[in-house]
Amino acid sequence: MKTIRGTRCPTLPSSTRERSEQEWKKGTEMIRLGNSIRLTRREVERFTKITGFEPVNVRTLDDLDRYIRKCKAHYWGESEDTRYLHFLLDEQRSRCLA
Repeated sequence: MKTIRGTRCPTLPSSTRERSEQEWKKGTEMIRLGNSIRLTRREVERFTKITGFEPVNVRTLDDLDRYIRKCKAHYWGESEDTRYLHFLLDEQRSRCLA
């Protein structure tokens, strides 16, 4: 047992701990149960960096699609930069669902 801030907790084997740390660092896997979702911290950071808007209250796939639609509507136009931003949003959505 290892003590962390006065609380006793079991120590994970190093291989399990390393695997957990690697999965945490990736942070690309959205948590999904049926139609309900939870974006990981990393995914929230990516969407925020791309759009400038934090995806708050995104709890279903419909909410995620609504968020992406609102961002695309905010950044509308035919410029190359706008098309690239829309592409990034679509790619990030695909990464979440992969």
